[in-house]
Amino acid sequence: AFDCPLETAKAKLSGSGSCELNVTTTLDAQVLGSGSLKHKGNTKNTSKKIYGSGTVERAY
Repeated sequence: AFDCPLETAKAKLSGSGSCELNVTTTLDAQVLGSGSLKHKGNTKNTSKKIYGSGTVERAY
């Protein structure tokens, strides 16, 4: 959730789910399928792996 800031997050989405994160330092994101992960915050390190038509995007 955007209202709960995290320093570090590791997220794995499988299928068609969605996720919203507020991460300040490190985000490790993996999307398998058509899932959508949106993140905001001043993320310094972002690692993303996408298998399929899914997305990892910055939210403003």
